Amino acid sequence: MKKAAVAAANRSMSNLSFARLKNKLKRWVLMPKWQGPKKKQKSMSSFSDFFSLLSVLPSFDVDIAHIEKAYFREQRLFHPDRFIGKTEEEKLQAMQRSADINQAYETLKDPLKRAQYLLLSQGMFVGTEKDSVKPSQELLMEIMELREHVESAGSPTALFGIADKLKEECERTLRLISVAYGKSEWDKMAGETLKLSYLQKTLDDIRKQKR
Repeated sequence: MKKAAVAAANRSMSNLSFARLKNKLKRWVLMPKWQGPKKKQKSMSSFSDFFSLLSVLPSFDVDIAHIEKAYFREQRLFHPDRFIGKTEEEKLQAMQRSADINQAYETLKDPLKRAQYLLLSQGMFVGTEKDSVKPSQELLMEIMELREHVESAGSPTALFGIADKLKEECERTLRLISVAYGKSEWDKMAGETLKLSYLQKTLDDIRKQKR
């Protein structure tokens, strides 16, 4: 009876520690301020809009040079100078198209935003105010330990060393996201995408400290 009570108490303390850790991390990390597409998306065809706008097949691995080339081509087509003398409705449509192209470009050129956008096709929100994916206890512990290393770094040289390791971990995480997307392993992809958001936030903080 006494052993059962002790075990129950230990579980309670463990859950409490995890909750506190989770809240602490939540207060620290500010997810990338990306709220998803401005328009509500309901199907995979609509989710490929950003890709089709820039003539790219939906995928995590994209040709950035191709995206940039398509972006500038589309922006020239909908430049305001081309709509001088047109009706107000045509001008407004061109402005909206230009805004959509800008949003598509900003989303698809960034690996984290691109992963988040692809996950939306599965109804999974990662790194937004509507998060549907929660960090695991292992990830929370890993990130908190990383934060402690950053905060205790005693010199710029130490920070540079941490930053280099973070960049390597980001590259490894990007590869895992790519593999998970290729296998349609959405939960795994979401978990790695969440981890990437934490890693990038930590890198941003280090860059600010270097200034």
